[in-house]
Amino acid sequence: MKEEFIYCTNCGTKNKSNSTYCTSCGSILSGKTVPSTISGNIYGYIAIIVFSSAPTLSYIIPNAKYLLSLEIVPLIILLVGLNKHKNNKFLKILLIVYIVLSVFALAALLFLILFLLTCGKVVESCPD
Repeated sequence: MKEEFIYCTNCGTKNKSNSTYCTSCGSILSGKTVPSTISGNIYGYIAIIVFSSAPTLSYIIPNAKYLLSLEIVPLIILLVGLNKHKNNKFLKILLIVYIVLSVFALAALLFLILFLLTCGKVVESCPD
């Protein structure tokens, strides 16, 4: 007889089909309740939408100060989601990806600023 399994909708852990709670995160495995993945992963989906639409919104909103707030909003959403759903692997991965992308964006911005400052000095010192 083949043993049947049920996968947790919150963290994806494989559990025995007669289990009530996930052995990894403790979420309810019953199909009669609203899956915790909806309430947990929704934070991730909203963060993705805000993060991906922030550059487009920055062109619509002319003030540059709003761009920074638009870039911070996904981080806040992910942190709130992780605070409520501490074992949600999807949110943890998104947070790591967000931090890595933010570090690369900051490094690129600093490189651009240094390049423009250096390039400006070179152009000023060039003879006419």
